[in-house]
Amino acid sequence: VIATDVSRSVNVEEATLQRDGVAQAFRSAEVIEAIERGALGKIAVVYVDWSTDCLTQVVVNWQTIHDRISATGFAEALIQAPPTWGRRTSISSALILAAELIETNDFEGTRRVIDISGDGPNNFGLSLAPVREDTIAKGITINGLPIIVTGAEFAGRGYFPDVDKYYQRCVIGGSGAFLV
Repeated sequence: VIATDVSRSVNVEEATLQRDGVAQAFRSAEVIEAIERGALGKIAVVYVDWSTDCLTQVVVNWQTIHDRISATGFAEALIQAPPTWGRRTSISSALILAAELIETNDFEGTRRVIDISGDGPNNFGLSLAPVREDTIAKGITINGLPIIVTGAEFAGRGYFPDVDKYYQRCVIGGSGAFLV
């Protein structure tokens, strides 16, 4: 599950960075080669925009990626999907939905992973720590991808200093990878 933050603190540039970055990755020869050379030669992926639980939605539903054509198709579907916008930042709700999507799909994978990006702390919904622990207990790896912004134009817009440290400590909690 690729889960991207569209809460109120995310501006157009950050939303574009997230979506375009994922699309570019699925178009890259390195990612396609890694998928093809993996244990099964394919992956299943779904793309979710998240904020408050009632505004979180699947943007591109589950697809199997196994070659350049399927990867490009996923990237194109993602770019063609209209932007979504939310309100508060409920990382806990995003993890709950992502875990549910993993547990209820028709795929049987060798790894279960949530890649979650965001620019701020959990400030709505359930407490993050027990949700994170429950997700990890289900055998799901959480990879954190904090969006780090700089510049005075972000002051007062919900800018959260040290979001990288927050993601490392509170979101992945030692369960997965941490990318900046």
